[in-house]
Amino acid sequence: MRGSPGNPRAGTLDYVKKTAPLIVWGPYLWADGPTPRSDGLTWQRSDFEDDGTHPSQMGESKVAEKLLDFFKNSPYTRCWFATSGYCL
Repeated sequence: MRGSPGNPRAGTLDYVKKTAPLIVWGPYLWADGPTPRSDGLTWQRSDFEDDGTHPSQMGESKVAEKLLDFFKNSPYTRCWFATSGYCL
């Protein structure tokens, strides 16, 4: 949104005036397997079901923790997610 009146393809991205199209964002869940990234997130084989794609219960817990942290702390989501939250 910053510095641009709009994009010919996407249109205006002005979320303040509530004219933005649906743009989905969320926590960044990529990590290089067992190599920890800066916040310590890793993915172990046990975080996945036998198919290697879907998260196991342990993996679901990691995803849920990242989602909860994102929604509680993002300046774009905390106003509608947290009771005492506010948006910019």
